[in-house]
Amino acid sequence: MGPELFLITLILSVSATLFFYLKSKHEEAMAKIEHGITDEKAFDLKAVMLNLGIIFLVVGAGLIVAYLISHYQDIPEYVTFPSSILIFGGIGLITCFFVNGRK
Repeated sequence: MGPELFLITLILSVSATLFFYLKSKHEEAMAKIEHGITDEKAFDLKAVMLNLGIIFLVVGAGLIVAYLISHYQDIPEYVTFPSSILIFGGIGLITCFFVNGRK
């Protein structure tokens, strides 16, 4: 009865957390409407797609560089792949920061 009880408890706690989160967001939105406050921070799909494109492009370049390093050097793949993904991912995030700052 241990795993079943754990699974039921997990599902109930996640559901309760999600319910109260959505309820508080709704109450906050209703309070803003009552007081006449407009939410100026709108969801910008173009910016999100640009950021994802930059990050995927740079991480893909990191994978290619990792393959080339592991193929032509005597460095094992389990070292080159994670390190290059992290390095190039960080470069991608920094690039996204500067691109979003100029808009």
